[in-house]
Amino acid sequence: MPACSGKHYFVYCINLIHNRIDILDSIDYVWGNTSPETRHRPVYNKMPIISAAFQRVTNNKFPSFEHWSRPMIDLPKQAGPCDCMFFIWKYMEYWDGERLNIDINPVSPFFLSFFRPLAMCVFLISFFVFFFVFAVQGDDIQG
Repeated sequence: MPACSGKHYFVYCINLIHNRIDILDSIDYVWGNTSPETRHRPVYNKMPIISAAFQRVTNNKFPSFEHWSRPMIDLPKQAGPCDCMFFIWKYMEYWDGERLNIDINPVSPFFLSFFRPLAMCVFLISFFVFFFVFAVQGDDIQG
């Protein structure tokens, strides 16, 4: 599931193969101005609520995962400051619970010329569709 903390997006994968929550994060915290613990604490704190929601909607058929381990998975990291949306897109598409089934090279000419603009277009279109849907609903409610 995609998650956001401090304007940065990452993926929490409920890994039923290994009974853990894989954290797929594109920031290289060695160079960052924050730590993984600080960045992920808001999501960690909500894990009991998220697990309970899964329990409720599946009539307790989904395993409770609030106490599962949460390893940070070693994956390719973003080179640019605003590439996390591209990375979560690729992480969700190609993470199989064991490994990432694609080679992501964030400084390759192909990435820079094709995927980065494509990811931005997908993001912008999603934003405008979201805005339009809520703007129309807001007009219908008031009128």
